[in-house]
Amino acid sequence: MKISTFVLSILLALVTNVAVAQTDPGRLKDATLASRCAASTLTQAQCAQYRQIAYYGYTSPITGATVPGCITYSEYLYAGVNSIAPICSQFPDAAGNYPLIAVCTCGCFAEGTEVSVFDKSTGASRLASIENIVSNPLAFTAAAATDNSTLSALAFASRDIKKVTFGPEEKPLVLITTESGKHIGLSTEHGVLLANGTIVKAKTLNTGDLLVLENGTPDPIVEIAAGEKDKTVFNFLTNSTTENGHLIVAEGLVVGDLYWQNILESEIAEFRIRQ
Repeated sequence: MKISTFVLSILLALVTNVAVAQTDPGRLKDATLASRCAASTLTQAQCAQYRQIAYYGYTSPITGATVPGCITYSEYLYAGVNSIAPICSQFPDAAGNYPLIAVCTCGCFAEGTEVSVFDKSTGASRLASIENIVSNPLAFTAAAATDNSTLSALAFASRDIKKVTFGPEEKPLVLITTESGKHIGLSTEHGVLLANGTIVKAKTLNTGDLLVLENGTPDPIVEIAAGEKDKTVFNFLTNSTTENGHLIVAEGLVVGDLYWQNILESEIAEFRIRQ
C-alpha cells in the first residue's frame, strides 16, 4: 500500500488554518499568572475541564447561577494547543467579573521513556529520558519529522522544545509491547501514529494495530496492558508551525507531542493523514 506525505485532509487543514489564525496567547503568557502554578499537578483531564470552564463558564452548584468564562476564544484555542489550564476566580471582583487568576500547565509519557533528541552541547543525536528533557529543556532539541517526510521515507530534524509539562495521570497508563520488542507507556489520550496514516489516542489501540518505527517500518502491537494509576507523566511541545514537526520518536516509535494530544482531545476529534 502506498502511503503519501504527512499532510492532513482538507477538512483538518481548514480547521487548523482557522485555529492558527485566531490563536493568540493574550494573557496566557503573563509570567505572574504562570508563577501561581509553578508546582501544578493537574492531569490532562483536569486541564481540559478547566479550559472548558474558563471559556464557556459553568453553573454554580451552590447558587444555581451562571458563572461566565474569563478567557477569549483565541486564548481558549491557544490554551488547547499548548496544554494550558486557565483558572478563573470563583468569586466576582468589584465590577462583578470573574477574573483570570492563574495559568497552569498539564502533564503523557511514563517516567523513564527514552526519546530521540539532539544534544545542544555536541549536536549529536542521542536518547534522553523524558524526565531529563523536561528538567533540562534547553539542553536538547527534539528529533521531529521533517515537513516533507513520508511513511516510506521518514526523516527527522532538530526542532527546539517550546514547552514542557508534567503531572499525575489519574487513569492507568497504556502499556504497549510491539512485535519488534518495543515497550512504551503512554497516557490514555496520547497521540500515536498508525501505519495507515491515522493518528489515534493510545486508549483506542488494539492488539494487531500497526505502529510506526522510526525508519517507517510497520510494527504490530502484540500486547496491551493497563499500568499503574496516579503516576507522574511528562510531555513537551516542539517549536513547529507544521503538523509533521509535532511527530517525535519515543522508544523507537513515532508518536505525537502535546500538539497532537490536545488536537485529539478537542472538538476536531479524529482525523486522518491523507493517504
